[in-house]
Amino acid sequence: MKFESKTFENLKKTKQQKIIKAAMREFAEHGFRNASTNKIVKLAGISKGSLFKYFETKEKLFFYLLEIVFEKIINDLKKYTFPSDLLERIDFILEIGFDFYEKHPDLYRFIISIATEEEQEMFAKVLSRFSSDEVKTFQLMNDFYSDVDMSNLSISKEELIPALYGIITGFKLSIHSQMKKADTDVRNLRIIYKERFDVLKKILKHGVYKKSKEQNQ
Repeated sequence: MKFESKTFENLKKTKQQKIIKAAMREFAEHGFRNASTNKIVKLAGISKGSLFKYFETKEKLFFYLLEIVFEKIINDLKKYTFPSDLLERIDFILEIGFDFYEKHPDLYRFIISIATEEEQEMFAKVLSRFSSDEVKTFQLMNDFYSDVDMSNLSISKEELIPALYGIITGFKLSIHSQMKKADTDVRNLRIIYKERFDVLKKILKHGVYKKSKEQNQ
């Protein structure tokens, strides 16, 4: 269920945004575990007592921000028409991710801040919270592949999706490790990973073995 803070939402919008921006930046740079509420309140210009009056715990603050970001992502994604081909859709979503990073670097780095080994506990909590029936945002993100055209695939959707998820997750994590850096050259990174994904698409479409003469006939 979405976390709400009436005391926080009664603040002026400018003060809300200052607190949100300060917390988002701290989590983006240091992850959930190592984020300092002392640094957040100093950057936001409020007392520590006020911060915990608004959110009670650091975890509730984190989830409040996460809900804001997910809502923004979902609203942005509704503007697009997605390709029906599976690999083209993944490629398209990858491009959208780079676009989002260029427009909102702190928001993007905040999202991927828990995609590390030391943040496994929080990552598990995020998956549990946002995959529940009460929260529709995460379900919508998982539904992006539900209408993909599977007619040209040689294996079933039930076999393909779990295997493909593992491959794409590894691919995304390699990108995320670079995007966590504040000085990342996103345009150059986009070119590099576009080339790598093109190779991955070729492998997924055609395999890694040469076709025998019998297969070509």
